Amino acid sequence: TQAGRPDEAVAQLDRAIERFPGEYELQLGRVGALGAAGRADEALDAAGAVISRWPDRAKGYLVRGDLLRRAGQLGRAQDDFAQATRLAPSDLRGRLFEGRVLLEMERFAEARDVLNAGLVDPAARPPLPYFQMLLQAQARTGASQESLGRTLQRARTLHGSAVEDLLRGKR
Repeated sequence: TQAGRPDEAVAQLDRAIERFPGEYELQLGRVGALGAAGRADEALDAAGAVISRWPDRAKGYLVRGDLLRRAGQLGRAQDDFAQATRLAPSDLRGRLFEGRVLLEMERFAEARDVLNAGLVDPAARPPLPYFQMLLQAQARTGASQESLGRTLQRARTLHGSAVEDLLRGKR
């Protein structure tokens, strides 16, 4: 798939799945390869099958949510990302992706709340785009300078000068 030959990847993954039908990561790899091959409907069906088989694993919801987002089904994508967060609250990807979708839907207060919830744990290390989206949501909801300052300080603590580059528009 990474070599730009997703159809070949699907064929390889199909053979591997025949041999190892219970391998979760192979199933998800096939979903990704189908999506990369432009076979969105098949990818969504396959993602649904993975989720049906393993409903307690967050990664399946993240993968399907991404497919739904790319298909313009933002509400369904948000639901999947929220479910991923419920299943794996310490994995910030669910919040990151849900926040992105909420921003795209111009539901800024909800995006702010989802992203803020990921910062409750002081040990959490959100990536820089997480802070970028949170600052955007805060600004769009009229957050106080104090609130924006706290978010910037946390971002600077984790990401140093990359935050300044971001603020100057270099990222």
